[in-house]
Amino acid sequence: MLTIIGCGNPTRGDDGLGPFVARRLQTHVASFGRSDVRAFDAGTDGMAVMFAARGTDELVIVDAARTGVEPGAIYEVPGDVLARDYAPSLNLHDFRWDHALAAGRRIYAEAFPRVVTVVLVEVASTAYGLDLSEPVAAAAERVIERLEALVATYAARVPADGVPEACVSLRAGSVYFDAATFERFLPERDAVTLVRRDDDLYIVPLLDSALGGYLCKRRTAAGDRVVHAEEFFREHGLDDASEHVLAADWRADVAALVIPGAFVVRT
Repeated sequence: MLTIIGCGNPTRGDDGLGPFVARRLQTHVASFGRSDVRAFDAGTDGMAVMFAARGTDELVIVDAARTGVEPGAIYEVPGDVLARDYAPSLNLHDFRWDHALAAGRRIYAEAFPRVVTVVLVEVASTAYGLDLSEPVAAAAERVIERLEALVATYAARVPADGVPEACVSLRAGSVYFDAATFERFLPERDAVTLVRRDDDLYIVPLLDSALGGYLCKRRTAAGDRVVHAEEFFREHGLDDASEHVLAADWRADVAALVIPGAFVVRT
């Protein structure tokens, strides 16, 4: 799996470079129709970087830098060079992507990316504002072109075998996940929201259970989970007691685990 993560604050001028690049790449990545190529806007959330990187083979992080050289200069640095241990403080915003690289390697071991590249662009200004400066905007286009080529190379090198990434069970108005599936696609998530689009079911992870949605309840000591959503499935005519084991694939363009044909009538 190839994951590209943009980091930065889009309300602070050139510091929004990473999110700008990530949003542009999401459309490009979606055109490949590959669930193993993903692009994320992590904002300033270092924890989100660590969680999104887990299970990835190749990781690219894009961010702004301030080193004093000419604005728009582009650096490409191995992640191991920039990984940095986190010194706990009272401010969770202090946990950045460089801390995520060090902590993720220590916590997830072999499940953390083996290949990590950090792409940095020198800023001109981080004053409040929504627009990139001219030299940084030009550099962003060059970074996007470089990463689009990387995605194309990865897609050509790694075959898409069409095998579903996971299987989940629907029964009596509930969704059942085994521990491996939940940890791969919904790690550290306490809640999801369910969406029907045509006959497909979209399972969308929520960053915080306070946002609502359906709780992901632990069923077993091994970590199997269940989402009880009887009212939702009853509304859509899929609340029967028989069990349906269905293929599911991660869709990076909508950040959801998708079950194609979940609502097709079964006899």
